[in-house]
Amino acid sequence: MQSKIFAGKLLTVASKNIGESLSSYAGWLLAGFAAALTLILANIKTVSEYIDTANIKYSIYLFLVALFIGVLQRLLLTILSSSIKSGEEGERIGETEGNNGATIDLEIVFQEMLDAAYWPVNKLISPQLEKIKNGDFAVAGRMQYKMAIIGSFLTLIMALLAVTSIVVLVAGINA
Repeated sequence: MQSKIFAGKLLTVASKNIGESLSSYAGWLLAGFAAALTLILANIKTVSEYIDTANIKYSIYLFLVALFIGVLQRLLLTILSSSIKSGEEGERIGETEGNNGATIDLEIVFQEMLDAAYWPVNKLISPQLEKIKNGDFAVAGRMQYKMAIIGSFLTLIMALLAVTSIVVLVAGINA
């Protein structure tokens, strides 16, 4: 059982580090590209002499898709960060209460967690709570790690869309 707890904690630490790095990178990428497109749009009459307006339009479309992916990525990483912080705080509270002699009934705790969550979240966490009841104490770490990996893929897709958007702009330069 200790090995599962240890594995879960390692996965949580890895997930936390991945999430923090991705969040910063994605934010800078989107902000930088948004600034560049804003500059182009603010000077569209001048810029359109040098770059085909169709390319500018398609570049903006690609950026908007990248922005949408970025919003999904940010939402996922916010959930990940919340999960990690809640787990850390829950562990601290549990230790404090345990040291004070309190008995914690996990059935009640888990039921309260399910009652507090709306669909589809309660449907997503219910199997995880069952696994914890059955002694799988690494399940939260695995779930967090999977979220971090999905966040990584979303960041990659977002970056590829942003780069493709730049390529579309460059391809439209009137030589």
